[in-house]
Amino acid sequence: MDLSKLLDILVHRQLVFPRLDQFEDVYEGHPSKFLEALSYAFSDPESQGMRKLVENGVKTCFKLIKVRGYVSCWHMNDNESAGMWKLYCKTNESLVIKTKVGRLKRSLTNPKNEFVNRIEVGQVDYKNNTEELKEKFIELSRNKERIDISYPDIIFSKRSSFEHEKEIRIIACNENKIQDPENQHKSVSELKSTTPVLQKIECNVEEMIEEIIIAPDAPQWFVHLVKNIVAKLGYSFPISQSELYTLK
Repeated sequence: MDLSKLLDILVHRQLVFPRLDQFEDVYEGHPSKFLEALSYAFSDPESQGMRKLVENGVKTCFKLIKVRGYVSCWHMNDNESAGMWKLYCKTNESLVIKTKVGRLKRSLTNPKNEFVNRIEVGQVDYKNNTEELKEKFIELSRNKERIDISYPDIIFSKRSSFEHEKEIRIIACNENKIQDPENQHKSVSELKSTTPVLQKIECNVEEMIEEIIIAPDAPQWFVHLVKNIVAKLGYSFPISQSELYTLK
């Protein structure tokens, strides 16, 4: 992130969650693997009515998730990624927050408002393997049982083209808003007009931030600036500059 985003977190003690439809990838939250599994499991002509019913349910869930789900994205790795520095830091005056999954979970205050009453942290699945879903749907199609689609499963799925991101996601949403029958019949434009683009969720900054690491090619004045600002705000996180390109 850039310095302004860090300051927003430190000053307001909040983490920003963009709405899912604001992301660049148009396949964000798209239930393509669910629909593929459905087509396979309900291939019998006698089960087409059931398939259509479930398919409509999945598509409606997807529509609501896109405009009623909020996501904060984190990179999970044991080592620094040169690719991630270049991809997400537009200038050399950039930095990263380092934490652990446990600390991240503990740092978030569970909000209770109109749009967010639940937070879930999970690792993104890039396999897009539909075999397990196919088996599940085949079994359910035989038994004529109710099929429940988990919306976190959809949000935690991404195409293999993005596997380099090694992403951990924090999902924030209000399940009642997603499952409310009244909302299911509204158009996407109606839903967007009544849903904020961002949610800011309170967090324990000291718990969340384990260390701040500044871009490897950042100038020294920027390193000193970040250290001075953080100290003046009353924080004492370890701050260092990445040695990614330093010969030892």
